[in-house]
Amino acid sequence: QQIVGSITKGEFVLRRHAEERLAERQFSKGDVIEIAKTVIRWEWQEEKRTYQFVGTDLDGDGAGFSAIRGSDGTYVITVFKRRIKKWEKRTS
Repeated sequence: QQIVGSITKGEFVLRRHAEERLAERQFSKGDVIEIAKTVIRWEWQEEKRTYQFVGTDLDGDGAGFSAIRGSDGTYVITVFKRRIKKWEKRTS
């Protein structure tokens, strides 16, 4: 909840990889904030040691990001486009 809370307030840092993916996928920081506001699913990714969040971007399309919370703030590691699955729509 701390990650989503800080991102919805715009209090986060984009890691270099995330900045590259924003440009590549034509996303903005506003899209990351919107995904955080519309999270329908999240999970801990043990192998990457990050949290992954799925929601919708500013266009209403499925999207997500991976992030971590450190002692000095919240870091967005990557962003991605993702189709929202039917079961996810039903459970949100």
